[in-house]
Order: sequence, then structure tokens, then C-alpha cells
Amino acid sequence: MEGKIILITGGTGQIGRVLCKVLLAEGAQVVTHYRTETRREELEEFVGADLAVNLHLSARDPLSPDDVSSWIHETLAVLGRIDGAVHTIGGIHPRQPAHQLATEIWRQSLALNLDSAFFLARAILPHFLERGQGKLVFVSALAGLKGKAQYAAYSAAKGGLIRFAEALAEETKRHNVQVNVVAPGILRTPANLSWGSAEDAQNWVEPERFARTVLFLLSPDSDDITGATLPVTGRM
Repeated sequence: MEGKIILITGGTGQIGRVLCKVLLAEGAQVVTHYRTETRREELEEFVGADLAVNLHLSARDPLSPDDVSSWIHETLAVLGRIDGAVHTIGGIHPRQPAHQLATEIWRQSLALNLDSAFFLARAILPHFLERGQGKLVFVSALAGLKGKAQYAAYSAAKGGLIRFAEALAEETKRHNVQVNVVAPGILRTPANLSWGSAEDAQNWVEPERFARTVLFLLSPDSDDITGATLPVTGRM
């Protein structure tokens, strides 16, 4: 990844920050966003001062199509190109039967997990197509592969993300652009460890190992892979 320029949505999140650090350690320049100064400072501290010199941060809202578009244009103006992008933005709603879901929760889940992916793809794919190369990786979930009871909105959004990526792959594969998906199980993040048992957590996916899977899909080793969804399940 030496010298590659990779854009990441959700880089201050628990998955995103590990991905930022792994990519920076591999020699990439990483472009990501933040909402508050506290989150920006936490990310810089997490990756360390030596790696942070290649971390490019902007105050952006990934749920705003205009903000995403201007972010892409600003990055291209400053750095000249983008080699790959990873979309990690997402979120899950509290357990609730589908027939009890409020319309607001349904729409929030689609906006967070699916609309945000569309905004990124629409903004960055013209650059990839013009260059004749580029890699786009979406983070879905196992719930996107098989519907999960009491998480209907989340399952629908993450499943839609997979179909969306497949459609993009079909549209772009003749232009040397690869679009793929990773679908993790439960990651050993601090947030998940706060509710899971130590015994269960032994079988969960280490964030660094998950990041390595994403790294593979951003690397030249994956040039012949597009439209794929890779489950990363750990030992569950």
C-alpha cells in the first residue's frame, strides 16, 4: 500500500480507526473525516504521531450528499488522486420486532447504512472511471447475508448494501474498477466487549485481522475480484 491514497468513511469509529492505523502502517496516505475535535484528537492519538503525518482529516458529514461531494473534490484538489475507498459507516438499532418498528427508526437505518454508501459511490466513481482504476470496499454485516430476527431494518439496509455493491461491480468491471463487500460477524471492539462475555469474545473477530481483509481488497492482489462479499466470521 506504499504511497496509495485511501479514503475512509467513519475513520474515527471503532472499526475505522483500526483500519486507518493498519493502512498508515503499510505506507498509505489516509483521508478520513470527523465531526468533533475530540474525535479528531482521539484518532490522532490512536494512530500515533509518526503515522499521523500521513493522515488527512476534514470536518465532514457523511450523511450529507453535498458534504461528501465537496470532500471528494477537495481531496482530489489537494492530493491529485484517490486509489481506493472504504465505507465503514453504519449502525444498528435496538432489538425490536418489525411490526413494532417506528417509521423513523426504519428510515434512520436505511439512511445510515445504505444512503451514506450511495452518496460516497456517486461522488467517487466518476474519478475511478476517469482514471481507469479504483477500488471501493463496503462494510456490510452477517445480517445482510441472512435476515436477523428483531433487526429487520438493519438486515434490510445491510442486505441492500450488498446488492448495491453487486450492481456497481457490474457497471464498472470493464473499467478496471473493483467493488467488493466485507461482512463481519462480531468484532472484538471495546463497545462489544462491554456487553459480551469473555468466553464468547474469544471467538469474535479481532479488528486488526478484519482490517487485513479490507487491506487485501484494496491491494493489487484483488485486481481480479469484483462483486464479491467476503464473510469474516471468526469462530462463531
